[in-house]
Amino acid sequence: GIVSGLAWLRGLPLSPKLADMLYTARSSLSLFQHHDGITGTARDYVVQDYANKMLLAINNCQHVIQQMAHYLLHPDKNTYEADDDKVYFDLDHVRRLAHSLPEQKTLKFNSIQEVQRVVIFNSLTYHRQEVVTLRVSTPDLKVTDWKGNVLQAQVDPHCQLLDMNSQCYDLSFVVSVEPLGMATYLIHLVSPDDSSKASRVKIKVLNSGWTHSQKVMFEDWVNDFDSDKEFSIQNEVISAAFSKSSLLKAVTFKKSGKTVPLHLNFVKYSARPGRERSGAYLFLPDGEENLRFQSPLTLVFHGQIMSKVFVMLPNVQHSVILYNSPGADGLGLEIHNLVDITALNTNYELAMRLSSNINNNNIFYTDLNGLQIIKRKKFNKLPLQGNFYPMPTTMYIEDDETRLTLLSAQPLGVASLREGQIEVMQDRRLLQDDNRGLDQGVMDNRPTLCLFRLLVEEPKQDDCGPQEPSHTAASYAAVQSLNHPLHRLLAPDPDKVAGLDTTYRSGTAMGASTHLVSLSVVNSVREPSSVGLILHRTRFDQCFLPPPNQEDTGRVNVSSLLSITSDMTPSSLSFLYKGTPVSSSQTQDLCPFSVLAFLIPKQSA
Repeated sequence: GIVSGLAWLRGLPLSPKLADMLYTARSSLSLFQHHDGITGTARDYVVQDYANKMLLAINNCQHVIQQMAHYLLHPDKNTYEADDDKVYFDLDHVRRLAHSLPEQKTLKFNSIQEVQRVVIFNSLTYHRQEVVTLRVSTPDLKVTDWKGNVLQAQVDPHCQLLDMNSQCYDLSFVVSVEPLGMATYLIHLVSPDDSSKASRVKIKVLNSGWTHSQKVMFEDWVNDFDSDKEFSIQNEVISAAFSKSSLLKAVTFKKSGKTVPLHLNFVKYSARPGRERSGAYLFLPDGEENLRFQSPLTLVFHGQIMSKVFVMLPNVQHSVILYNSPGADGLGLEIHNLVDITALNTNYELAMRLSSNINNNNIFYTDLNGLQIIKRKKFNKLPLQGNFYPMPTTMYIEDDETRLTLLSAQPLGVASLREGQIEVMQDRRLLQDDNRGLDQGVMDNRPTLCLFRLLVEEPKQDDCGPQEPSHTAASYAAVQSLNHPLHRLLAPDPDKVAGLDTTYRSGTAMGASTHLVSLSVVNSVREPSSVGLILHRTRFDQCFLPPPNQEDTGRVNVSSLLSITSDMTPSSLSFLYKGTPVSSSQTQDLCPFSVLAFLIPKQSA
């Protein structure tokens, strides 16, 4: 709803069709808050209905986003003629079916289509410099910004290595986008000997089992075929070492030279025998089993923009990515687990475990719905299942020297069962009902992508005093970036976007600890429409240094943020109860963990 709120404030009336699309999406979102929708304790046909409604909501929102983006980039908004049905941009992630994973569109290049235009939208209220990866049809490309400057970029054949019949490559480069802004980038087809084209990554393939012809096919990319051996990837801040089984084993800070042992592995739980067994409601394991992997296929990518390790494990495609980026995505390791346990005919609950040397004294911390952090403790008197807790977005453990933070793009169950451990559930498949009312097992699994960011941080040396459980500035920036990714708008038809501005900027940035929760058009039968603004401020742990160029005052000037001049009305979070109007240029002070809401009328011409 943020981009529709921005367009409405700039003078675009929300048509009945687009308003109905947003209403349907919000109604579906409300339905998904039902407790059975949250926990997965619903019958198969109900889950399918949830999925169908979610797909419709996603498609509706994507249509509204591209419509609003076209208006905001239009140079003359006074003469703009809206066409609700027209598709100006394609959003990069597309779901073919309700249960399928999102797929990237492939940008195709040929003698007729030598340039492709991509618009990046930043929904957060501060400037972002992050890596964007696009799927393209050829490796011979260069990237320029809207000013014509050639950007450093890299290209790799990851999708071809997994499917040798496909003709696609991944193109990665760092974008720079203003707060609540848009920026245009151009991808150009160039000759193979052009010095400005994207650099090719260096690839190591371990335990491939490939034939000679397959090796010859990628001889321009792969510089090493080998079997089990240790290796590492690095950026300017950290280096990550991997064991012979191709799983993470340690992280080293380049500045201090300190190495933190950090062993990643996967464990599985089965259902214990007896009258009561694990099911949709109950988690009654019969103990854990460490999964051991012998010589898995491993692809190691070394590039200027990012380095990556891809490991093909049984039931999991596991990736660890290290971005060489000045933004929030470069603060730690990114982990992708594509879990597929659909073919298993046994009780199987899969978890990812991280083991370190941190002395956390059986204490760990999780967030409460992304708003606050709460302290948890592992009790030996409780059974294993009694020590698991929900993690909406964040979990961390720490001692006096190190904090280990796991950030998640999806809510999951977590525990810290031993000193220095973080364990997070990935997926579960259970063959029997647990007699709690569902009357079926959990067997409707689909391939599921779990996204994480892993941060290892050192506190400041000086005494900062006792601190309430809270994010560090770095972990908050990383989780915001993870859960609010940059939107990539592709322009397949140049004629539809001809004459548009190359950039859009809403206003000035807010502090790093303040988040724009919502900016949505509020329709009322009795009163003129307005935009509802909700702001939330978190608190940073003062024992950790913030990333450079991050300010945190807790003071917000809505007039500067949204470039508006009218008054605004304080209200309840539901926008039903209103206070006395105040000037939008009046600075608002947000205390840590506070939430403020305002209603903003349409700006006069």
